[in-house]
Amino acid sequence: MESLSLHNANLTRSRIDNVNFSDAVVTNCNLTGFAILNCGLEGMTIDGIAVTDLLKKWHEG
Repeated sequence: MESLSLHNANLTRSRIDNVNFSDAVVTNCNLTGFAILNCGLEGMTIDGIAVTDLLKKWHEG
């Protein structure tokens, strides 16, 4: 599957494994409790801020 659009979908307790989200966009979503584990985050942004920069600052204290 090369392209997927979900609208008004309820994915509560879903598990997503070994998926390529390159250039994907997530908008207007409830990410409460959402976890990202063991994933490449290079180039990923949240509200325009690089996630890798945020994590670096977090680890620096």
